[in-house]
Amino acid sequence: MSASARTKLSEVPFAELDIVRLRSMLYTDDGSIPAGSIGTIVFRHDRGAAFEVEFVKPFAVVATLRPADLAPAV
Repeated sequence: MSASARTKLSEVPFAELDIVRLRSMLYTDDGSIPAGSIGTIVFRHDRGAAFEVEFVKPFAVVATLRPADLAPAV
């Protein structure tokens, strides 16, 4: 792996199973999830270009989100 590839991978802010906080309201077919809701990253697309995040409150849903949509939960 090249040095530039290692740098890009290290710049990815989240990994699978990280606990994250939603930065803004998320609208889904099932309803809306308020900003600040906590979820778990269950899949990372294309080295961090997008993430599948599972939320359980206010209802269970998995959403595909960009890194800018998320913040560390802690």
